[in-house]
Amino acid sequence: MPEITFRVRNAKPCPLQGGNEKAWREAVAEDARRALGQVAFPKPPASTKFAVDLRFRVREFASAQHGDLDNLAKVVLDTLFRACTSSITGVMFDIEDAQVFRLDLEKAQVSSEQDEGVDVRVVWE
Repeated sequence: MPEITFRVRNAKPCPLQGGNEKAWREAVAEDARRALGQVAFPKPPASTKFAVDLRFRVREFASAQHGDLDNLAKVVLDTLFRACTSSITGVMFDIEDAQVFRLDLEKAQVSSEQDEGVDVRVVWE
C-alpha cells in the first residue's frame, strides 16, 4: 500500500477559522509538497480509500487557542484533500476527504515552539 509521511514543525496548530489558520495551512501545504516530491506513485482514482494518522504537538495542551482535536484535524484534511472551504486545498490529493475511511488522532504536549506542529501519515489502497 502506498504511504506518505511528513512532519510540520515550528508551526502552531490552528483550528478552523482560528486566528492563524492561513499560516498554519501554508505550513502544512509546504511540508506536504516537500514529502510528495520525495515519492513516486500513480495518481489514485477518486474511489481510493485513505487512512490518515495525525499527531498534533502543542505547547498549551488544554488551551482554547488550539481548539478541539476534531477542528485541528479538519484544517489538515481540508489542506491535503480537496475541499471547497479554502484556497489552500487538495495539496496532496485532488480527491474529497470523504474518501478518508480511517482517521487516527492524538494531541500531545511539547515544551517548545520549535516542537509544535503535526506528524502526518497517509496510507491508501
